[in-house]
Amino acid sequence: MRRFLKQFSPSSSTTGSGDKSLAAGGRAPSSRSSLENIEQNARHAQESSGAISTDSLGTSSHTGQERINGLIELISQPPDKSDAVDVIAIHGLNGHQEKTWTDTKTRVNWLSDASCLPRDIPNARILTYGYNSTSYFSRADPDVRDFASALLAALRAKRKTNAEKQRPMIFICHSLGGLVFKQVVIRGHEQDSFYGPLIEKIRGVVFLATPHRGSDLAYWDSIGTQIVRAATLGMATNSKIVKDLKVDSEMLKRISDSFAYRGAAFKIRSFYETEFMSGLNCCVVDKDSARLGWSNELDIASPANHSGICKFSSREDPRYETVVSEIIDMIDVEEDNIDLTRES
Repeated sequence: MRRFLKQFSPSSSTTGSGDKSLAAGGRAPSSRSSLENIEQNARHAQESSGAISTDSLGTSSHTGQERINGLIELISQPPDKSDAVDVIAIHGLNGHQEKTWTDTKTRVNWLSDASCLPRDIPNARILTYGYNSTSYFSRADPDVRDFASALLAALRAKRKTNAEKQRPMIFICHSLGGLVFKQVVIRGHEQDSFYGPLIEKIRGVVFLATPHRGSDLAYWDSIGTQIVRAATLGMATNSKIVKDLKVDSEMLKRISDSFAYRGAAFKIRSFYETEFMSGLNCCVVDKDSARLGWSNELDIASPANHSGICKFSSREDPRYETVVSEIIDMIDVEEDNIDLTRES
């Protein structure tokens, strides 16, 4: 796969060190029927939250702005293309599969706009995951595992050919979307005999204002409340979502604790916000909370607030240049000694 980054083009990049001692937890199912049951439950989880099939969206960006639950292909690659990479974006609480990544002024969605990520990583298949986040983060733990199984099954279905199965994966997660990614990794290890090869292809993850650390439930109660406030700014205070939305702090703590044993092999970039949102007199996820403090993590300040940290006005936005450079760097580290020159 040494050819697949020849066209990639970073600005400046910083390589993080990686610890390859990945621990697997849980027991895996032991039969074909078990896999069928897992994927049946995963499909049921998507259907129960309004999921639809998105396998045939085509090669260009899905332009509708309705909320869609499921794995949506924004930019395609030929199924037999071996020198490709899968990039998967996961939005956070009260987010949207496309609006979360779209600048409110320029209307540029950097994931799918031809001038941005598809240009800088031309060999990338770019996908975004839509899900009912207001339900996800307040559900009981068994239901959360079903959501994770739904995403795992969708990824497995997308990677059918031998070439697709060998592609590395990079995840991009905003806010609590990072907890969805962590749960996917945890669930994948619990079902290792079926999803182990998939999990092994994860090269790295970009966390954008994702809360990581907290030794007690009081911390997670506090951060959950802050994120709810940020996610509902501008909504009428008596609206149903503002009244009903509450994050399950015990579930968030469990996921973060469990991920600590399973994330050591990934290249991790944790971006933290440095600006306040209008209406809030603090950063939603502060610097200490947004960093894991691991040897395989590079933490990076982003001059943006919690909502804007995942949006970029154009390819010339300095924050975009930093993020895309780190995405490329995570892939480049795996390939070793690849000469990358950025397209002007």
